[in-house]
Amino acid sequence: SLCVCLHLFELFKRATRPKVMNIADPSAALNAHEDPRAALKAVGLRVTSPRVAALEALSGHGHFSVERLLDDVRKTLPTVSFQTLYGVLEALKSAGLVRKIEVGGHPALFELDHGDNHHHTVCRRCGAVEDTPCATQAPPCIHPPAGFAAEVTEVTFYGLCAECSQVSESTIAP
Repeated sequence: SLCVCLHLFELFKRATRPKVMNIADPSAALNAHEDPRAALKAVGLRVTSPRVAALEALSGHGHFSVERLLDDVRKTLPTVSFQTLYGVLEALKSAGLVRKIEVGGHPALFELDHGDNHHHTVCRRCGAVEDTPCATQAPPCIHPPAGFAAEVTEVTFYGLCAECSQVSESTIAP
């Protein structure tokens, strides 16, 4: 009877798992900032108000914390909860519409996934996160060791941004 229970549980998990299509034409999702509804449909996600509001908030181009996104989403949908927004972001990330950036020591940030191959710079002093283009423009730009099947490559440069570097230089006595 334990085997029957485990089998039923597996069937239940499969039946309730969100069904997200892999998009045949990735360019359909790249324009999420222009038409969030069409982008959701293109990746097989149901069009819901929280998903549309999240994509519209992310279309401001930048890197957004969940708190900042929640503030923006609540301007149009005041009752949206953190839990709802986390679920929305996970669905959008799984569908390839949103990219999650995890910078050590900072809360996760989210941005629209435009399908380009770019990296990030993080200022250790002010915390600014900026996009920086990849030198090769074609993924993968860094090759893993033989036998390792890499799924994602994240390159993050840590240091001081131009503004913080100037402040550092001006505080050094000659």
